Amino acid sequence: MYTTINTTQNNILVTDAAIDEQRVRLKNAETDYKRYQELLKEEAVTPQQFDRVKTDYEATQARYEQLMRQKQSTLLQKQEQTQRLEQNESAIKLAEAALNLAKLNLSYTVILATTDGVTGRKDIHEGELVQPGQALVTLVDGTEKWVIANYKETQTTDMHRNQLVEVKVDAIPGVKFEGRIASISDATGASYSLIPQNNSAGNFVKVEQRIPVRIEFTQNNRPEDLQRLRAGMNVECYVKQ
Repeated sequence: MYTTINTTQNNILVTDAAIDEQRVRLKNAETDYKRYQELLKEEAVTPQQFDRVKTDYEATQARYEQLMRQKQSTLLQKQEQTQRLEQNESAIKLAEAALNLAKLNLSYTVILATTDGVTGRKDIHEGELVQPGQALVTLVDGTEKWVIANYKETQTTDMHRNQLVEVKVDAIPGVKFEGRIASISDATGASYSLIPQNNSAGNFVKVEQRIPVRIEFTQNNRPEDLQRLRAGMNVECYVKQ
């Protein structure tokens, strides 16, 4: 479409040049025509000579008017092409907007997990409608595995980060895993309870608290053994001094 408009514009420029040239010829022909009119009155020229000049003037004038009509037609053609181009560009923008909306809607059909892993419990079935914020599946992180050991507060006295731990799993007998203390919680497990113990009334019963300790597995474990671990398994941990 742009090529067609450029071609039409070039045609207009060519026509303008032809009109300028023809305007000069018309002016000269008109001058000769008026001069021969006076000469004919004075019988200084023959009627045949006057008729030749008159015919040349009329032909030049007709050619000039033809070029003007041709330019007007070309201008209308360019205007029509420009309008058609604008319509096509508007249609393209609408199509692009519809395509982007379709891509966006398509992206909503894919739910991406934040990490690699395996699905646990599934709370949705094919054909059901889901709502924003609804839990669909339980995802177990398969890229990183760790143990949360709840030690008595008196047992954590000599514990520190990066301390080696021997881990035994009830479901995997005969295999000893090597772990390392990654962090020791800054609060007891009871402090995170939905209904924490309240001793504001003055009734105090000393209960030994437990502190969550996060233990991460080291690189010294066999990958095939780590793959056998499942979330929620019971383990026994022995912190090495």
